[in-house]
Amino acid sequence: MLVNNKHKDTVKSVTDLDKPEFTIVTEQGTTGDVAAQKTFKQATIRPMKGGNEATLDVCNGSSDAFVYDQSFIAVQAMQYPDCVFPLLEPFTKEPLRRGSARRAARPAAVGEHFPGFLPDLGRRIRILITSGSSMQPGCKKWTCPRRKTRLGKPDIRKPILGLSKKTGQPS
Repeated sequence: MLVNNKHKDTVKSVTDLDKPEFTIVTEQGTTGDVAAQKTFKQATIRPMKGGNEATLDVCNGSSDAFVYDQSFIAVQAMQYPDCVFPLLEPFTKEPLRRGSARRAARPAAVGEHFPGFLPDLGRRIRILITSGSSMQPGCKKWTCPRRKTRLGKPDIRKPILGLSKKTGQPS
């Protein structure tokens, strides 16, 4: 969330904004709009047409906060540090899925062609997070160097994500 600087002392978390005196803007038709309607029962919710328009509305003081994607909020907070500050803690749990609120009718290629991929990806991420040691020696962040063949070229026979060589499906 993007919050106006006049609330810097009083607003420390998302729950502090659920009061009748606060006006929260959202971009119309997004998941942030739906989440704000469900989360903020007492605050006034005002949908707007665009994210930049909503950011300027909060910056000008017409609204108190703006609900949108975390990456957009972080960028806007860096662009307008004099008038807004970010609350980057997620307040909803969104599963990895095929479409968004706008494009729910068009399934993504991953879900269409590999129906077991998304559940398997979620399972692998949970294993990495709960194991505590997600990196192997020689790995930088989430990527590991590939093995080299005798000729010094990358060995492309080893699947990176554990996909089956025969079917291309997650193993």
